[in-house]
Amino acid sequence: MNSIRNRYLRAHGAVFTANFLYGINFVIAKDLMVYMNSWAVAFCRIVFSMVLLWLVGLFFRSDQIERKDMARIAVCGFLGICVNQSLFMKGLSMTSPVDGSIIVTLNPLIVMVFSLFMLREKITLMKVTGMLTGCAGVLLLVTNGEGAGFQGNLGGNLLLMLNTVVFGLYLVLSKPLMMKYDSLTVVKWMFLWGAVFYMPFGAGSVLGGLPVMPASQWWALGFVVVCTTLLTYFLNMLSMKTLRPTTVSMYLYLQPLTAGFTAVILGVDSLSMVKIISAFLVFLGVYQVSIINFRIFSPK
Repeated sequence: MNSIRNRYLRAHGAVFTANFLYGINFVIAKDLMVYMNSWAVAFCRIVFSMVLLWLVGLFFRSDQIERKDMARIAVCGFLGICVNQSLFMKGLSMTSPVDGSIIVTLNPLIVMVFSLFMLREKITLMKVTGMLTGCAGVLLLVTNGEGAGFQGNLGGNLLLMLNTVVFGLYLVLSKPLMMKYDSLTVVKWMFLWGAVFYMPFGAGSVLGGLPVMPASQWWALGFVVVCTTLLTYFLNMLSMKTLRPTTVSMYLYLQPLTAGFTAVILGVDSLSMVKIISAFLVFLGVYQVSIINFRIFSPK
């Protein structure tokens, strides 16, 4: 029983860490695109991460991928790496991080629908209640209790909405792969396919060379590549070995919370009762979906 409990705790810790880093990424990536266009940032995230993953993979045992599964990995690489990174970076460059935080709340609902039809997961009242509770917490945070409303570019918001659908489909499609193969093996092949698909569209963005940037932005680029791309994808895939896609997607509600509390720590924002209530609602929603509904400390 303890081994099962520890396995689920590690999975929750992995997806929590991934979305904590994603939340920081909203602020850092937006600032980075003052110096680099969205295509160049996406190129660095995809290609540099792919190279690092394959270098790391040289020191670990790699599973042999069956030919029938390689096609699914290629599709996941196209959707989850190429299309996801392209739409996210382009959309974020056109709109505000606040709008992105609101739009990300759609992902768990989208994953729930995909899981219903593709993985035959049941939609229960507790699951829906948890998702709506978490969504309410995020909306309260990003609107500061003053009513929801988009302030950014419409085109950018539409790209982020499309990205949310694509990422939801990617989570559901990748679940069977993570149940069958080692996480590092799957992630490195996904990034390889993602890089192959992205090259024709994004290589031109860096042919003229990387821009002249202050040292702080080079550190930011390194953080975006290593921490919010390579590490987050690996942690998400690791958590998918144990958790359902709907549970993993619920942790996306932590991203705007992370961005908000990071601003508090950096001294550019202050802690308020709205933020405290928002955090409570988000964690309550995650608890309802992942622990109560899935009986997280019992075998599936």
